[in-house]
Amino acid sequence: MQRQPTILAVALCLAAIAASAQDPSPEALADILSGDAAGDAAANPQCRLFTPDEVAGYLGEPVEAGANAGMGMSCQWLAAGASDGDAMVTVVPAEYAEHPSMAPGFLEVPALGPDGFVVPEFDGWAAGVTSGESFVKASLAGAGASAEKTVEFLREALSRRGG
Repeated sequence: MQRQPTILAVALCLAAIAASAQDPSPEALADILSGDAAGDAAANPQCRLFTPDEVAGYLGEPVEAGANAGMGMSCQWLAAGASDGDAMVTVVPAEYAEHPSMAPGFLEVPALGPDGFVVPEFDGWAAGVTSGESFVKASLAGAGASAEKTVEFLREALSRRGG
């Protein structure tokens, strides 16, 4: 059973490659895998939520311009310096909502909504909540990341997208 998500992810990538071209160039393949095939990052609704300066305020360090991620369902801002820090906002249909309640450090955040949460993730934190017909997740990773800042980042993303 653990192989199903991996098999599904591979199948989706292969379907996207097949749909884009019969024999995609290395550049087209890179765009498909990074999410840039979904269009210009400037057109990505998640990338339009924040300026790099605003994201830097949450992350605690300068970031580059937002870039498509997650097949265009996410926007990621990478730290501008030598740090591995990053910030991300993801919006997917509500049926794909996460609720990692078994993860160590998981905390319910009812102020976000009935299924709101914050949880340690990689070198930082992730917060998520179902908002209308969407599941919205924000994450911060790096030295400046904290549970509080991540929840603030998610709240502001929800406010700006009207949720």
